[in-house]
Amino acid sequence: STNYNPAQPEIRVDVDREQAKVLGLGVTDVSMAVRGAMYGMEAGKYRVGKDEYKVMVRMDTANRESFQGLNQITIPHEGAQIPLSSVARFTQDASLASVNRLNRKRTVQVTAELAPGQNDETGPKQKAELAVKGLELPGGYTIGPGTSNKDQEETKAFMFKALLIAMGLVFFTMVLQFNSIFQPLLILVGVFLALGGVFWGLVIVQVQLSIIMTGVGIIALAGVVAKNGIVLIDFMNHLKAEGRPLREVAIEGGKTRLRPVMLTAITAMIGLLPMATGMGIDWLHLGIVAKSQSSGMWAPLAWAIFWGLLFNTMLVLVVTPVLYYSYYSTMAKLKAWYRGRGQKSSPAGF
Repeated sequence: STNYNPAQPEIRVDVDREQAKVLGLGVTDVSMAVRGAMYGMEAGKYRVGKDEYKVMVRMDTANRESFQGLNQITIPHEGAQIPLSSVARFTQDASLASVNRLNRKRTVQVTAELAPGQNDETGPKQKAELAVKGLELPGGYTIGPGTSNKDQEETKAFMFKALLIAMGLVFFTMVLQFNSIFQPLLILVGVFLALGGVFWGLVIVQVQLSIIMTGVGIIALAGVVAKNGIVLIDFMNHLKAEGRPLREVAIEGGKTRLRPVMLTAITAMIGLLPMATGMGIDWLHLGIVAKSQSSGMWAPLAWAIFWGLLFNTMLVLVVTPVLYYSYYSTMAKLKAWYRGRGQKSSPAGF
């Protein structure tokens, strides 16, 4: 569909100002006479009880709908009736019903909707762009993406920047807390695992990705899932400081933190289900509440957090201890190798 309204027929009444001035008429007198004949003028009022009605006088329908009916219009002036045709000429023309502008340029916006069952808009957009490139335009005409595409690109860029800023603040805070660069990076691995879960989850439930709502859900998710990695690594650091073997630290850390991490994630996911599915329980009348009109807007946000938490919970308790063990065992071997090499290179009796 387009917002272009085709030309509509119109009748132009062009006043001969010089002739009207000779007869003592102005443009206002002519316009009022035409308006009164076509739309009517109030001639009086009458009342029926408490109701009051206006009495409107205008030309009959046959003359109003006929081009020749304009010749029947007269202009009252100083007791005389001056024919409209003596001070104006009539022409039939056509004009646009409305003119749409964007940045002070005349524009025609062409819009389309996805076919039923089509959720991904990437393919249709690419086909539309290819079809537009093959068009031959006359001089002075251009074709470009509409304001909706521009708004989507700006929103996408803003969400990406907001995610980077959020991740940067989380990383900086954790560096100060753990006094390490590797451990914050290890926590960010869990965040990226959650991001993968978001996109796979939306494919599973067949929910269309919303740039705004899904983006907000991902940004919120980054802070929520980082908590699981923080408490897990902090607990493993505590065990490591007690002098326990590194393998035992990794196993005990994942085993001990399994229950609290699972409980917090499951309760959060259960709380998101009513928003994600649009269904709820009416405890007052003991019934199921169906989807509301706004449930479709909130579903991408709720599903993004739901699937991100699910994937993060399943993987972070395995991936984080494994990477923790691998890193520190490798560092310990490198230190032992470096010490052994240093002792061999030292002169005897030094």
